[in-house]
Amino acid sequence: MSRFLLLLVALNSLLIAPQSIAQSSASNATIIYRVGVLKDGPSWYFDRSLKEIAAELQDLAGATVAFVESSLDAQHDPTKVAPLLKRALEDEQIDLIYACGVMATEAVKRLPDALRTKPIMAGAIQFSDVGGLITPDGVSSKPNLTFITEPTRVDSDLALLRKLTGSDTVHVLIDELVFEAIDNLPDTRTQFREKLGIESVMHPIGPAIEEALDRFPDTPGLPVYIPLLPRIESLERQRLYDELAQRGAITVAMFGHEEVPLGALAGLATDLSAPIARRTALNMLQMLQGVPADNLSVYLPVQDRLIINARTAQNTPGWSPTYEIALEADFYGDEVYYDGEPIRIDQAMRRARANNVEVAIASAALSSQVAQLNIARSGIRPRVDLSADARHATYDSRIDPIMPERQGSASYGAQLRQVLFSDAIFTNIRAQRLGLE
Repeated sequence: MSRFLLLLVALNSLLIAPQSIAQSSASNATIIYRVGVLKDGPSWYFDRSLKEIAAELQDLAGATVAFVESSLDAQHDPTKVAPLLKRALEDEQIDLIYACGVMATEAVKRLPDALRTKPIMAGAIQFSDVGGLITPDGVSSKPNLTFITEPTRVDSDLALLRKLTGSDTVHVLIDELVFEAIDNLPDTRTQFREKLGIESVMHPIGPAIEEALDRFPDTPGLPVYIPLLPRIESLERQRLYDELAQRGAITVAMFGHEEVPLGALAGLATDLSAPIARRTALNMLQMLQGVPADNLSVYLPVQDRLIINARTAQNTPGWSPTYEIALEADFYGDEVYYDGEPIRIDQAMRRARANNVEVAIASAALSSQVAQLNIARSGIRPRVDLSADARHATYDSRIDPIMPERQGSASYGAQLRQVLFSDAIFTNIRAQRLGLE
């Protein structure tokens, strides 16, 4: 009996061992996800973003995600974007598509829902609050497509530009490829007009900034908005800001805290490169693991902070920050300003009182009201009237012309009066007192 049991145990061990080995080898196998990167072309911004996203994915998933990008680069040729997108959708080795550029994003956005057969992450949604791209739940309305956006970014920037200049018309320097790719630009301009009361004038610009500036209005105080210029490197953007400042243009940059050090006058957006890369990588990984795109929030919470380039402000003729703007803003390069002598609070208050025109106006108004009240009160005060009258007449005598007849008279009087009651006077006094209060 014991030999039979030993034989059964041996047979069981032989059956179980291969299964355990198979399970172990399956658990050690690494699943590689492949992300097809559909690129507009070389770009300082999107190339940097891709590296940051890759680093975040490395931290999240190790070596289980690989990018495929060499064969999906349109080289800034709009005619190549759609065929490359079709190739990526048909490639069975690509699990997810990342639209790395504005033209690429517009192409995946316009794709019919039935053809969007793979999950897609859009990297450059423009004016996402136009055209119904976001549902009331805060997710993408397009099947198998998600993105990350800050819908009020442009609205806030244009409102700042109007605050800095007082103008209801803004001029937008926009990359010419972006200008041609965006299909909801007319609706966006209509929204600016109806929602913000701002007219927008678009000026397409290419990599050669001199050509664009030759066509650009040379008007001091011109409000200019600078969105993302993905093909113009930092040194060229710096030249662009310097030239606009010399012309007296007031510039606000969409990438505020990144562009203000280059020479843009003002901006609101803080540095969001790290949060965007982290959220993009996380959403990619979730979609690769089977999470539907309509479960992923598209909103990126941000906190705006106004920053002004002090040197640009100093070099922009005809413009200086108002008192309210100076209190609200942080200044970059504020070494151009110098500290004055220390001043005590009582000295500051005396100077403010002496130099504040509103205080002078209020003091004059107070004095006028006091005088009006005193005039009204004079109607009930005792009144003394004094009068005097003297007469003298001479008549010639026909009998004795040497002795003419003289007659004279004089009268004097005084009168004291006191008003005991007058409804009109008392009503006037009450009205003047209320005005004084």
